[in-house]
Amino acid sequence: NMVARLAHFITLTLAITGAAMIFYFFNWMGGKEGIEGEYRDYIRKLGGGLTLAFTVLQTLFFVWYVATLPEMAKSQDIYTLSVVSLAVLWGIAVLAYYLLAYSELKYGTVIFSLVMIFLLIVLVNEHIAREASLSYQNYNLQKLSTELEEKIALDRAQRGGAVASIETGSEIYNAKCIAC
Repeated sequence: NMVARLAHFITLTLAITGAAMIFYFFNWMGGKEGIEGEYRDYIRKLGGGLTLAFTVLQTLFFVWYVATLPEMAKSQDIYTLSVVSLAVLWGIAVLAYYLLAYSELKYGTVIFSLVMIFLLIVLVNEHIAREASLSYQNYNLQKLSTELEEKIALDRAQRGGAVASIETGSEIYNAKCIAC
């Protein structure tokens, strides 16, 4: 699962980088001034290419990551959010293709927003998987704790141990300690 998570993280960061380049140069506060011709096409192709290529790869690595989650971490919520995130990735890929094929620079804000939404969904998915795993672990720890407490109580009863009380302590003090 670690290799899948690493590949998932690397492809996500590169897709975010491409989307951020497009957003920064063409959409942030009206876009950068003085970008024309060859340099504009270079930025569009580099940012759009990074976004498109790594969004497609992200889809594969995300499916691999979800498939390799431990069984106790899987739940219906994980699969539901995974389908939603795959739909978001599809939307990003389509918009990045339009950006590359038709020079539609107006999609930069939408692409960047969708990439951030995908990142948020991935983080929520991770949280749900962790909580699902911890619920099983907490149940097992509570069961073990109850068994150990019962064993300790049984051992104490077999050895003749009793719970100390204030009255017993006062009796011992009055009988033995006052004499000194």
